[in-house]
Amino acid sequence: MKVLFDANVVLDVYLDRAPWASDSKAAFQLALDGKIEGYLSAISFTTIYYLLRKQVGSALALNYVIKALTLFRVAEVDYLVLSAAARVAGSDFEDHVQASSAELASLDAIVTRDPAGFREATLRVLAPGELAALVK
Repeated sequence: MKVLFDANVVLDVYLDRAPWASDSKAAFQLALDGKIEGYLSAISFTTIYYLLRKQVGSALALNYVIKALTLFRVAEVDYLVLSAAARVAGSDFEDHVQASSAELASLDAIVTRDPAGFREATLRVLAPGELAALVK
């Protein structure tokens, strides 16, 4: 199963944000164990760095990005992805870009704790706990 991780799930793990960290860590573990192929949209790396830098400093934020690059494959963002995202109704362009990158990469699902941001996605949208239960 090929799964795109929303940036918020990654941030929940890296920042140990309660109450979401436990389920997000379980979803991460599936990728670590090779039970799923985990992906991040290319834009998520910069978003993760930017938000982490504010809380943990730039050196540690970059270290987390490097770790993410070893764990996740990259769902590309190019003109086709951005064009597709721009045509989606709604105001959350970032989530539309993530969903479009997952769709154009032929992934199977998106894991997020904000399913409302992916209402228009054509892929299956799962919470981290749902992904862990589905795969185990």
